[in-house]
Amino acid sequence: MNNVYVQSLSLLHPFFLSLSFLSSPSCGDMPTVTMVLVTMVLVALVLVTMVLVTMVLVTMVLVTLVLVTMVLVTMVLVTLVLVTMVLVTMVLVNMVLVTMVLVALVLVTMVLVTMVLVTLVLVTMVLVTMVLVTMVLVTMVLVTMVLVAMVLVALVLVTMVLVTMVLVTIVLVTLVLVTMVLVTMVLVALVLVTMVLVTLVLVALVLVTMVLVTMVLVTMVLVTVVARATFYIILRFCCCFPQVSQFSTTILSAMLAGMDDREDPEDLITMEAMSGLARIFQQIDEGHVRPILINIALRIRPCFEKVK
Repeated sequence: MNNVYVQSLSLLHPFFLSLSFLSSPSCGDMPTVTMVLVTMVLVALVLVTMVLVTMVLVTMVLVTLVLVTMVLVTMVLVTLVLVTMVLVTMVLVNMVLVTMVLVALVLVTMVLVTMVLVTLVLVTMVLVTMVLVTMVLVTMVLVTMVLVAMVLVALVLVTMVLVTMVLVTIVLVTLVLVTMVLVTMVLVALVLVTMVLVTLVLVALVLVTMVLVTMVLVTMVLVTVVARATFYIILRFCCCFPQVSQFSTTILSAMLAGMDDREDPEDLITMEAMSGLARIFQQIDEGHVRPILINIALRIRPCFEKVK
């Protein structure tokens, strides 16, 4: 018999825990399912906010990278333009120097030709003088030799000047060609660098687009999952809770009648009724239990008197 009473007390323990749960104002005002729904909605809002903040931060970082890349491209292009201007200036200076050298060579040639002409005039005058002065033959021969030597020297000088002009012209033309080759190489390098930078910018834009699309898809999936879970819980709550509320009075009456059964010497029906009441208290609202709380206390009082 003592074992039956001990089992009765062990069943009464969760029963009184259910009563204390019902008497708590914080849990009686709001059903457990409603608290779960509110918690899930808050968690979903926090997740969506975190995803949106992450998307904004990633977008800012990618936009900063694109801007830095564009600034670098602009700096490289400006540098290339400056280098091109310097090379063009060098080419123009070289062409001016070539022109000046050519003008100087022409002037020197004209001076030498003038000297040759003057020498020829002098030779002619000397020859005329020598013809007139036939008596100074030896002197005429010597003068003629000197004049011929002067003419040969003048011719040698003219030849050397012409050779120098040709060499200088060849060197200047070579410099111009080398400068043009360098300019062409620099322009090709500029085109290649520009193409590489444009490719990098396009790749960065593609990556930004892919990241944004991925984040949008993840957000849509999270929102869909949360919405489906919330809809399922609300549907289940709306389908189940009204039935519990509708039949709560009948169920409570049946359980109280089971606790008042006189043909139960072992109190098995009473313990099952109290166990059923403990489970029902977890599903129904406090408003359905509060009016009959005194009756429930009076019904379980004989259990304590039997233990005594």
